[in-house]
Amino acid sequence: MRKYTKELLAILIFLVSTVIAITVITNITMPKRYSYGSTWGSYLKEPKNSIDVLFFGSSLVYCNIVPSVIYEHSGITSYVMAGPEQTIPLSYYYIKEAVKSQNPKTIMLDASGMFFNKYESYTKVNIGYMPWSLNRLSAIENAAEQEQHTGLYFPLYNYHTRWSSLTLGDIKTGVFGYERDIYAGYTFLSKIEPQGSPWPRNEKFDIQTYKENLKYMKDIAALV
Repeated sequence: MRKYTKELLAILIFLVSTVIAITVITNITMPKRYSYGSTWGSYLKEPKNSIDVLFFGSSLVYCNIVPSVIYEHSGITSYVMAGPEQTIPLSYYYIKEAVKSQNPKTIMLDASGMFFNKYESYTKVNIGYMPWSLNRLSAIENAAEQEQHTGLYFPLYNYHTRWSSLTLGDIKTGVFGYERDIYAGYTFLSKIEPQGSPWPRNEKFDIQTYKENLKYMKDIAALV
């Protein structure tokens, strides 16, 4: 009996060690995300229940909402948890995950995602940086293209070739985690271009996708 117990213990230790090693290697090899949305690593460093307003949506949000200016003029704390081309279903899972650590008085959502395609170009980014949770798993199953599933369940599959380009910053952040973001999710763009007349964003209206988005919007409303 003792022999079998020792063998089971050795197997358990091996499995746990393997999971830890894969997790650390994955954290190191993943490109670090400090701006342009989906900055979950920094968001989770915020003190619990310290944020009054949370913003969600696409680049229209993280390039235009400046939490420091809001705080300066009103004393209201806020954070931008948007993502590039963040679809409405992805916003739903972002909100569900974000309120685990914060209890905001207000949630604001960029509704232009209602007219996005079912899948946009940044599914890997939007879901890949979410913390491991039921919300991440649900986002993979319900809001990600089938061909993205392998890399989202096993991120090392997407990033194992980055070994040759790793920096000390990659290793430090991968091992010790992110620091708080002084911009609170806002991405500053130094390049300024004059804006003339409005132009179409080229989204194609698809009635079925719109109906699915509408359902998720109702689910978001029920959350808050």
